[in-house]
Amino acid sequence: MFGFRAQAVGLLLAICGVGLATAAPVTVAQDAPSGSPVSVSVDAATYAQADPITGTVTNGGSSAISPSGGIVCQGSPWPFSIQVLDESGAWQDVPVARTPPCVAIAAALLQPGESASKTFTPGEGAGQYRLVYVYHATDGTDGAATSDPFEIGNTSG
Repeated sequence: MFGFRAQAVGLLLAICGVGLATAAPVTVAQDAPSGSPVSVSVDAATYAQADPITGTVTNGGSSAISPSGGIVCQGSPWPFSIQVLDESGAWQDVPVARTPPCVAIAAALLQPGESASKTFTPGEGAGQYRLVYVYHATDGTDGAATSDPFEIGNTSG
């Protein structure tokens, strides 16, 4: 219809106010379904608490996908959310601080075969974590993909 292929679309609909608030966590099933054409990976299996983490989402499917919208702020891991493994063995969403400037809704179209990465420093305590990518596909399906678990520890380097 429009004669161009959308590689990335940004919708700047609102700017958050000044201050620090806690983001509402994204609720995701405890485990993403196996066989998902979308994959999430991180650049290391272990990190020191101050280490940056690079998460990568890869669209191995046949339809374009876009992450679920939300509040995207400076330093946030969006389009990923972070989960921590609690003492009972259940994955729990980690709230992320909203540090302005923030964009209320954002979307980025990822074509089949494409990957996108995001580097951030989570500032979380020691423990076992994973990244979650909740998405909508242009074929009308929704899904979630998770990274393998990774450790954030107390040692540096």
